Amino acid sequence: MTTTAFLWSVMFREDTSGDGMRSPARLRRIHAQRGKTMLRVLTAVVLTAGFYGLARADAQPPADSQVTKFVGTLQQLADGGLLLKGIVLTEAKVVPDASGTGLNLQLRAHGGTRQQRSLLPVLVRLAMNDDPEWQVWQRGNRFAILYDDDPAEAGQQPVSPDPRPQSDFEPPPPAEDRQAQLRDEADRLRNRVQDRIEISPGMTGIVLTDPAVEDDPNGGGRVVMLRGRLMSDAQREPLHELLQDTADGIPFWRDQYDGVTFSVDEVEVVSPSLQRGSRYVSLGIEYFRECRLDEAADAFSRALAENPGNRVLLYWRTLVHLALGESDRAEAKLRYLLRNYPAGQADPVIAVALESVQGPLRGQLIQMERDILLDRTAQYTDGAETASPLEPADRPRPPAPGISPPPPASPPGAPPETSPQPPVDRPASSPPVSNGTAPPPAAPPAVPPSAVDNVDEAPRPAVPPGDSPAPPQPAPPADPAPPEDAPPAADSPAATAPGE
Repeated sequence: MTTTAFLWSVMFREDTSGDGMRSPARLRRIHAQRGKTMLRVLTAVVLTAGFYGLARADAQPPADSQVTKFVGTLQQLADGGLLLKGIVLTEAKVVPDASGTGLNLQLRAHGGTRQQRSLLPVLVRLAMNDDPEWQVWQRGNRFAILYDDDPAEAGQQPVSPDPRPQSDFEPPPPAEDRQAQLRDEADRLRNRVQDRIEISPGMTGIVLTDPAVEDDPNGGGRVVMLRGRLMSDAQREPLHELLQDTADGIPFWRDQYDGVTFSVDEVEVVSPSLQRGSRYVSLGIEYFRECRLDEAADAFSRALAENPGNRVLLYWRTLVHLALGESDRAEAKLRYLLRNYPAGQADPVIAVALESVQGPLRGQLIQMERDILLDRTAQYTDGAETASPLEPADRPRPPAPGISPPPPASPPGAPPETSPQPPVDRPASSPPVSNGTAPPPAAPPAVPPSAVDNVDEAPRPAVPPGDSPAPPQPAPPADPAPPEDAPPAADSPAATAPGE
């Protein structure tokens, strides 16, 4: 409005120079001035319309291929990151907004937690800023994200339904598919064996790499060849037993493929080196920060082989499992850690090593550690804590400090036990009482002050010359009380006649 008023005043402004008379020369000058003004106005209108047309051209809906490419880029970013893993983008389209002056990019997705969904718009904005075409398009336009399901609970990844039909019988796969299935299952078996190795005291220093599935030269079956390294040949036989025991607990190997055998002959013996372990740790942390989680897991496994039992490396392995969504494997390693190092992340060494890991992933680790400690406390309180495999199950627990253990129970029908009484010092001439109890000790005779050599000592009774004080004698054991209808004993006063 201000610009229009200014142009209008310029158009109809009269030249007041001169004497104010409307001479023909003055009129021609006024018309020429108004013509120039009209030309300027028309030029401004044309330029404004051109700029507006360019802006509207930028607001036109992008091509379908451009939208598909953008959604693919978003999905790759979500899958490759730790914070948005689990969100799946299903559809994208561009629609006019409610006012009709702009466009909206609608994205449909499912999966993920509430916290992950709150971070997805930030990822979309960053992806638009990295693409020049979308950077121009987002001026004056908006995007919206619609979800097809409710968010999952915090710390849990959503589980997508299996689209395959469920049936009791599955036909055997073709030869090519069977070979690929064997390789996949062999790799899963190797992961399970490696998990058991890392928490087994006698298996330290063993690391397994990619297995190979080959034809058995001695028969018509298959051989799963494990590769890797050992610390000594003495570990080869226990490793084979551990491998066979792990395979027996998996239905795929136990039921469906009985003709498959396992071999650890290609596992080499390598001496550990802390220098190599340090390089593997650096590689593992670098891969972890770049979200190359599989490579990070392999690097930390190799570092554990060079430095067996390192609890910092076990914590890094636990974090990698959590980032990959393998909660069961992470919990197994964390239980082993807390059983041997109850301080957990409160240990200054662990706190400093994991300082760079923050956010939801660290929160999952803290929550899992808290749950395990609470579970162990509840088991100990209820008396149902699992016994260690290194101790017998019936071994009694030691009593708590300051509490004496209870006395052993008496057999049925036995007389009640009495607590032992301390021996009583009494003169040797005192006869025992017939009821079996000792008389109270006699008071010592009075001694004059002159008979006491040292006033600081307690007074002692006088002893006649040549006599020595009688040694203290223990009290005789108490006889149990006889029943009322029993005959009197031979040495009791009731059984002795008066005058005898």
